Amino acid sequence: MELPIASVQVARLPDKDTIPNYREHALRTLDDVTIVAVDDNADARAFVDQVLRLHGAKVVSVDTGAKAIEAVQRYHPDVLLCDLLMPEMDGYAVLRHIRTLDDEIARAVPIVVLTAFAGAENRLKTQQAGFQVHLDKPIDPPRLIDTIKALLKPETIGS
Repeated sequence: MELPIASVQVARLPDKDTIPNYREHALRTLDDVTIVAVDDNADARAFVDQVLRLHGAKVVSVDTGAKAIEAVQRYHPDVLLCDLLMPEMDGYAVLRHIRTLDDEIARAVPIVVLTAFAGAENRLKTQQAGFQVHLDKPIDPPRLIDTIKALLKPETIGS
């Protein structure tokens, strides 16, 4: 029996010399910003974690939706980055659960969906579900940082 294997594009942390305006983006720190990032894929999780830490963020990385909900309640992050397709509890279920929490601070966390499901139809679906932002994978680090900064309250941003 042979099974086809899909080809996937792997995101890599870019070299600082190959990115236009890298210095500008590197100066846009996320000091004092707490982010919970959930992805069942260890490589994707490590990539996002590394990008955020390079910009000064405090990162709590987890591998399941249930752990993400627990981390949101425990750490009250400024932003939740959530993979869409995960076993047991997908990103939509994580969003629905968080929005019904008794904890008002946790319930209000902005949630950014990180997904390989690109396209207008999928963007509309995530927007209608209540995600604040839809970012396609592979993740573009400067866009990720800019997206997070746009979601933060002005007093949260360190510089």
